[in-house]
Amino acid sequence: MIFDLPPILGLAPLIIYIILAFRKEIHPLVNVIICLVIGVVLTRTNLLQFGSILTSSLGSFLGQVGFIIMIGSGLGLLLKESGVAENLVYLMV
Repeated sequence: MIFDLPPILGLAPLIIYIILAFRKEIHPLVNVIICLVIGVVLTRTNLLQFGSILTSSLGSFLGQVGFIIMIGSGLGLLLKESGVAENLVYLMV
């Protein structure tokens, strides 16, 4: 960590991501970029090293579950915006 900060501050990008996710005026892609830059600065790495850290962290079971949940929520949003989700509900009912 930068400036020998306590490791608990490693959660700062996640907390900032959650706060910005609920703001309507911030695009989700901008939110991810902001939190990515904060993570890179906190760990004093470059983007390639940070990518390898993220890749190794997805090797754990909980990391994979969280990644699947994030992809599923993105797919759900896409289905909702395109109207497919509504058609699936009518089809099932």
